[in-house]
Amino acid sequence: MRCLLLPAILLAALGAPPARAQTPPETIVILDMSGSMWGRIGDETKLDIARGAVRGMFSRFPAGSRVGLMAYGHRRAGDCRDIELLRPPGPVDEAAIGETLGRMTARGRTPLTESVREAARALRVQERGGTIILVTDGIETCGGDPCALAAELEAANAGFTAHVVGFDLRSPQERARVACIAERTGGMFVAAGNAAELADALSRTAQARPAPPPATPPRTTGLRATQGPGGPTLANAAFTVLREGGETPVHDGPAMALALAPGRYVVTASTEERIGSVTAEVTARGPAEIVVPLADALPRATLRAAAATIGATEVLEVAWEGPNELGDYLVFVPTAPNAEAQETHHYAWTADGSPARVRAPATAGAYEVRYVLARAGRPIGRAAVTVTPATATLAAAAEVPGGSQVEIRWTGPRAPGSWIGIAEPGSEAGAHVGNAFAWVEGAESPLVVTAPGAPGTYEIRFVEGADGTVLARIPLRVVEARATIEAPATAMAGSPITVRYTPAQAASGSFISVVPPSAEAGAYIGNAYVSIDGGESQLRLPGMAGPHELRFVLTAPGGEQVIARRPITLTPAAATLEAPGEAAAGQRFSVRYTGPRGSGDYVTIVPPDAAPDHYEGYFSVDADGTEGELAAPDKPGAYELRYVTTAPGAENPVVARRPITIR
Repeated sequence: MRCLLLPAILLAALGAPPARAQTPPETIVILDMSGSMWGRIGDETKLDIARGAVRGMFSRFPAGSRVGLMAYGHRRAGDCRDIELLRPPGPVDEAAIGETLGRMTARGRTPLTESVREAARALRVQERGGTIILVTDGIETCGGDPCALAAELEAANAGFTAHVVGFDLRSPQERARVACIAERTGGMFVAAGNAAELADALSRTAQARPAPPPATPPRTTGLRATQGPGGPTLANAAFTVLREGGETPVHDGPAMALALAPGRYVVTASTEERIGSVTAEVTARGPAEIVVPLADALPRATLRAAAATIGATEVLEVAWEGPNELGDYLVFVPTAPNAEAQETHHYAWTADGSPARVRAPATAGAYEVRYVLARAGRPIGRAAVTVTPATATLAAAAEVPGGSQVEIRWTGPRAPGSWIGIAEPGSEAGAHVGNAFAWVEGAESPLVVTAPGAPGTYEIRFVEGADGTVLARIPLRVVEARATIEAPATAMAGSPITVRYTPAQAASGSFISVVPPSAEAGAYIGNAYVSIDGGESQLRLPGMAGPHELRFVLTAPGGEQVIARRPITLTPAAATLEAPGEAAAGQRFSVRYTGPRGSGDYVTIVPPDAAPDHYEGYFSVDADGTEGELAAPDKPGAYELRYVTTAPGAENPVVARRPITIR
């Protein structure tokens, strides 16, 4: 729901623009809203965890900070251009940020490079520098090179810094492909695996000061591997470069010339047979090249899978023997002809012991489970496994009203993170409309999911949670929801009225409001609304007179829909007060009244020049009452009785006045 009072409050808070002055450094937070954010950590989706953590982050920026918010993937599935600056850099407004975060959903891809480029453009990095804080749970999926862009931006202005929070990134190699954005701009990379770690990481980046321009610029340093000390160069070697004491690679891949900031680095090189590591000090004077002799045999691991064939999404036990170094892991990799030999998201850390429990991918085919030596990024042990197809079925009504409860009968695997939900046809596999989904782990058939509010053609999907494979789908048509409202055609502003409506129940969050006819679909004024519950409610009208309309607002996945309207004219609030013209100090006396009689309205006695919301002695009016009692002030003098309304949006809370003298 959107409160109509909020824009006025924000305008008042912003006030007049300040005199022109030097603009302070600005920050833009970039939030990942790709479809993978619907993945679950514990009992929460990564989307909900990130929303809460980012909302808390905005409360921790230092005073005077100017911060904006950008997101990608929140509007369209599969569109690499779906990047939006939601709030340009400005004074931190926690309430507005919270409202913005609450509206967004995850449905798209991961255009890291272009989102950083657009944020840099909004910050005018080349002229003014600035800071970007990127929160992502995945690597680039739109063909860009975020590491090269980061180096380009840093070269344009050394006052630019990018911090990266890698949320639920699964391996050192994934982390390296986003950590380089921070490394090449002097920022921080922080890996976070759960809600607490994400909140802590965001707090640290929010409070981080902009990195000062380096006293010594990065030095371009080459990498070379040799066959033992002084031996011939090995052109096929791969390299992993870490800052000494760090866990996330600065570089992971073939030899190349790197721009390394001054400091100590651990450089590991390897081939299929050999491995070696050196520690190198990079300074302004050198070295021009870091040479790594491959003096040791590459470690080997053995794997024994409990079964050579396993059903899709099932858990496979794999006994292993190997070096068990920091960060080593087991992972499924496809091996079928023409398969892209990339690691899946189905892995287990060797630190958790042997046998490891690794969940099979949802896509059937030929795979191998690999033992990956983290410091080299190489597999050192393999076990072949065939994954057979998972069977899943769905059944539900072909047509339902918007916002209704859809009963879905299903069969299929109950793997952690897998879900059944309602999506737009053609959208990315992991997408669904708003919160129109339910987890299947531990669930029984049928599941109940709320239909989207907007009429149209949709589909129900059964989606495997780790890699987003659609195991089953059926069509669903959503037709327009209908409702009725019965209420007076005219009523006094600020007064309570009885509203009768059908249906008596609707999707959670649905409500009846009273707003001007031009208001947005989800708008409401203060507390002038009631939740849909039971078919009849008492509704407090807003305090401003004029033409309004009662609305039945269906709050369902995909947004709010007005499914019924009824015009109502609000007459100006009016009240009368009858009481003695004078009273003795401290004397109690009766006051008769008429008026809107809304909940919270009161009659008070105050000095004539008191502020409209000031009160001393008072009594609350009763919706069915006509009389109350006040105690005269102890100090003699001129006073006035006031009928004060607390109606939302009231233009003047004092509806009636009557003078009284206290002797």
